[in-house]
Amino acid sequence: MLEAAEEPDWRRRRARGEQQDSARRNRCVTRCLTLLVSEQAAQAAPGWRVGWRVVLDSRISVSTLGGFTGSGETMRHVIALGWLCLVFPGVSAMQDPWDFVPGEKLLIYDDFSDMPKGGAPPHWKVRGATLRLVDGRLVAAPGQTTTLWPNVTKWPNNFTIEMDILGKPVEDGQRLFAWEFLKGDAWVWNTTIHLNNEGACRVSIEIADPGESQAADCKYQLDKPNTYALWVQDGRIRIYLNGERLMDLNQVNAPFQTASLRIDNGPVPVSMGPFRIAESAPDVSKTLLASGRYITHASASTWTATS
Repeated sequence: MLEAAEEPDWRRRRARGEQQDSARRNRCVTRCLTLLVSEQAAQAAPGWRVGWRVVLDSRISVSTLGGFTGSGETMRHVIALGWLCLVFPGVSAMQDPWDFVPGEKLLIYDDFSDMPKGGAPPHWKVRGATLRLVDGRLVAAPGQTTTLWPNVTKWPNNFTIEMDILGKPVEDGQRLFAWEFLKGDAWVWNTTIHLNNEGACRVSIEIADPGESQAADCKYQLDKPNTYALWVQDGRIRIYLNGERLMDLNQVNAPFQTASLRIDNGPVPVSMGPFRIAESAPDVSKTLLASGRYITHASASTWTATS
């Protein structure tokens, strides 16, 4: 009888101990995980170091359309995993926090599959020399200038542009692609890539006011598709070629209204593959520190942290 009476207490003590051990392990894992994320993200956003401590050490409340609620400890796990998803959207991004992250809200994707034979690309306003569609690629003949305006009604503050460019070898000369961001008819800032005849290239960014110009040398693959990407985020402009970050400027205040792609009349034969233009997320650390909340396009959830 004595053993039978004591057994429930023993079981309860064991269960309580296991729960406490599990909670301690979970807290340790959560904090270690968040520390790892914060150390990596702080390189890109110095304000992050403060932000993660506010989130992890505060009383957390989560509200969604589904009415989900959970304990504070559960919410800390959700927040830690959420930070991983926001800061590191893929395995490659976990390896390098400087990796290019494509925008999530698509504005234009054009692989020219709906371009009529002998016609113009329907998702662009084209001026200048004629562009031809050859084997699924848009070809700009050498010695002729063409300007294209993508059919984007309103440009967001944060966006990415990705394009596939190919340059063929010639004896001499170069060819220029220039994205120009305009207010009215005047460009406010532009970014260019010059492809020369030997596989070397040069990228640059010019800002009209206050008259700033930056450039960097690079290499591209001759007679093969090369991926050029531009990422604009909260006054920060980054340029990538084939996954390598070539330029990174911040605190750029140059609002614009429209954008165009100009291909100059150089002698290098060039062609273009698919284009992708998308709205991207703002800087997470700035958004959280400024407002205490962050909302993605893909989720109707609002996360708040209160002290």
